[in-house]
Amino acid sequence: MVSMFSMDSQMLVLCRRGMGRGWLTVRRERGWLPTLGVLFGVLLTAQLLLLSVLGAHAAERVLRSQMEVRVDIRSTAADKDIQALYAVLRGLPAVAEAAFVTKEQMYERERQRDPDLIAFLEQFHLANPFRDTVVARVREVEGTDAVTALVRGPEWAGVVDPAFSSKTAEQLRGMREALRAVGVGQWASLLFLCLMGAVLLLVLMETVRRRALGRREEVTVERLTGASDFAVLVPFATEGALLLQMAFFLSVVAVLGGLYLLPAVVPLLWEGAFAPFSREMGRMNASWLPLLLVLEFLALPFLSFLAAWLALRPLLRSPRLSLTGM
Repeated sequence: MVSMFSMDSQMLVLCRRGMGRGWLTVRRERGWLPTLGVLFGVLLTAQLLLLSVLGAHAAERVLRSQMEVRVDIRSTAADKDIQALYAVLRGLPAVAEAAFVTKEQMYERERQRDPDLIAFLEQFHLANPFRDTVVARVREVEGTDAVTALVRGPEWAGVVDPAFSSKTAEQLRGMREALRAVGVGQWASLLFLCLMGAVLLLVLMETVRRRALGRREEVTVERLTGASDFAVLVPFATEGALLLQMAFFLSVVAVLGGLYLLPAVVPLLWEGAFAPFSREMGRMNASWLPLLLVLEFLALPFLSFLAAWLALRPLLRSPRLSLTGM
């Protein structure tokens, strides 16, 4: 038990001394500014890719929340038949909710969804082109097949507008293509995010290797005096972690500043058809972005230590004391 406590205390002393040396080296030297710029660029790209992943997820949620089938009603349909159709649609397991919307209400809904269309109709004094509609919001894209199969039945021929089938097929095709595109974009962003992680690791390894070459006499003396591998690694890992953290804070400030200025620069993103996505993206950023940034920040020291170990491994494994073979 005593030996374990002594080993722990020795490890803490090594960590404290190594981190102190790394901090003093970063303060003393000024040659790390180009490396900081490279790390800032890589981390800024990673933050933008992280935002694109959240954006793809927000777009998918918006698309799925808008998965609805609009069943246009004939103007000659009887009220009892409309009520019967509405009740049957509400009872379908694939339907999350259903609502009867009058043509006047549809007109106002389209004013919010597509204001240009309504402006065109009003400019030329055109009549309301919409019909009374039963709107069924489905749980999944495949749920539209169940709704379509139901309303195509002969018992609803006198209730449902004949143009319903073609409209639904076109809507379903567009929805599936949009979801497929969003899924591809999300996976592509994740792939590039992983690539940025690999690039960051390689940049750190090269930085540690060059700094070790510049201080080879110092490291040689440490090895001659019997310093452990851990004692050699800690100062370089600390230097890398400090540079990473500075670049991380700069990249976060740049991203948050861009998000703050975005509404003023591109106000169209908060209007019209883009408004639901922008609101959902805002909720996603508020819910997930702080947590992801904290996890990213906590992972930086481990990434720096891994890069230092990979860069100095030839020295630590070699019986020679010189760094000329690195």
